[in-house]
Amino acid sequence: MRLSVAGTPFVYSEGIFYSENENEFEVITPPKNAVIDELPEEIEEVILGDMTVYELYETLYAETEEGYKVLGTLDELKGTMGEP
Repeated sequence: MRLSVAGTPFVYSEGIFYSENENEFEVITPPKNAVIDELPEEIEEVILGDMTVYELYETLYAETEEGYKVLGTLDELKGTMGEP
């Protein structure tokens, strides 16, 4: 699946995001706010306070009207919560 976040193109397949450069693909950190249509079967449900999110490969997704939106990686979110 090809998508764009803030004007930057990406490729997404089975939970992995890639950047493409001259027909070569490189695995990248999932871009925040990217929205995908559906999640792979390996996804795990996580409860954060009163919100249910989904985790795959240390990336959290939230269900929205448009699909599943990347919230960020577990490491990124730990930093915003004041955890080491």
